Amino acid sequence: MPRIYKLQKLDGGTPIWKHFPHEKNHAYWVGENEESARRNAANGSTPSGKLASASPWMDSKATSCVLEPFNANPPAMFGPRHVAYHPSLPIAYLSNEQQLGVSVYEIGENGQLTDRQHAITMSRRSPFEQGKRDLHASDLVLSPDGRMLFVAVRDFAGDEDSVFTFRIESDGRLSPIAQTKVGDIPWKLDVSPSGKHLLVKDSGDNKLSIYQIKSNGSLSLASSIEMATGTNDIAIIELR
Repeated sequence: MPRIYKLQKLDGGTPIWKHFPHEKNHAYWVGENEESARRNAANGSTPSGKLASASPWMDSKATSCVLEPFNANPPAMFGPRHVAYHPSLPIAYLSNEQQLGVSVYEIGENGQLTDRQHAITMSRRSPFEQGKRDLHASDLVLSPDGRMLFVAVRDFAGDEDSVFTFRIESDGRLSPIAQTKVGDIPWKLDVSPSGKHLLVKDSGDNKLSIYQIKSNGSLSLASSIEMATGTNDIAIIELR
């Protein structure tokens, strides 16, 4: 795997380059800033029209650090599925499909994830079996103010489909505060920009349900609309 060098920023407009060890004199352009560079490099993509160019950083000593792939080493049988980031703390939250909970990881300055907590939503009815659909956690989302986290649990074999609400403490850790039964197979979650409503895509019912988020973290169904069969993803776009 190629090493990705986090290069010193010479000025605000300096592009970021991805260095391939087998091409000692060249690097590929992967982004105008660190965020886009990391995303493009992770996807293994080079933006269209940006070919190999002579690297302005020939000496590895001119880089601030070398980034290698880091393994967060999640516990066995957790099955991390979705990720969300705290708006102000260096914290990443991962929903665990098999464990039915949320893991809290601190993001180090070098990008390494260190586990700080493994929160649980509910107990499994039976031990997880590969290929057997039963209870599975799915999406998670944070409120815009970073005070609440919502995670969905799908029940393919019963009627325990739910969204669990956690309070986010000052250090980023989670405290459970509410469970709300929702429609069949909650697949995707999103929060309105105001932070007042949670949108839940119930793939089993082919509905989009809108819940009012109460101050105590509980949810109250406000409305629902039918959606096309097979629609699982949703996104909120603010119109200006």
